[in-house]
This record gives sequence, structure tokens and C-alpha cells, in this order.
Amino acid sequence: MDKTVLSKIGLLIVGMILIWPGKASAIDPGRLADAIKQAENSYNRPYGIMRDYCKPGDPDGQCRKGCIQTINKRWKLYIRDGRPGDFIPYLGRSYCPVGASNDPKGLNKNWVKNVTYFYEKGGL
Repeated sequence: MDKTVLSKIGLLIVGMILIWPGKASAIDPGRLADAIKQAENSYNRPYGIMRDYCKPGDPDGQCRKGCIQTINKRWKLYIRDGRPGDFIPYLGRSYCPVGASNDPKGLNKNWVKNVTYFYEKGGL
């Protein structure tokens, strides 16, 4: 990405870590994806992704790639929205919303707590 564009939006990308300069906030998309996989704890739907490209066990890495792409997209929206609160709860509102029709047992309510735990623990 052009350095001029980066300076205009104030976003610095260091390797795969997204940093918002001047704020105590950074996220490692790969580590967060690993934490999501652990929290989802599903062989058939790794990373909680319910798309055809995401095969059981993620043999070709497409589920992880899709998860990281979602994290990166949501990070940009999070910055655009003025960083409302912590990032993992922000991500959870769209990635795994409480009350979703595909969550009849209400387990999504645990997603933020579990993903935060595994992220802070260090992923896989």
C-alpha cells in the first residue's frame, strides 16, 4: 500500500500486525484466527465458518484464510467507526452474534469470552 494512503488513514501495518498509531491497540490477525478456531472447537466447521469452501478439518487452509480476511476487513471498519470499545467484542457482533438464528442453544453468548481467553493465551 502507498505510504501516502497509510499516513492519511493513520494505519500502520507491521508484518501481519495491524496497529493504530497513538493508541494502545494492536491485533495479530493470525493469532486471533487461531483463537477463534480454538473457541469454535469444531472439526466440521473450523473457525465457525459455514461456507462451502470451508471443508472439515480445513485441509487446504481456506477456512483460516477466510477468517483472517474477515478479521482484516472488520479491523478497517473498527478503525472507521472510531474504535468503539475493544476489538474482539466488536468483531463478535458480526462474526458470531448473540441471538443468531443458527445458534438455537445460545452458545454465541460465550464467543467473546472464549476468543479473548485463547487470544490472550497465545493461540494454538
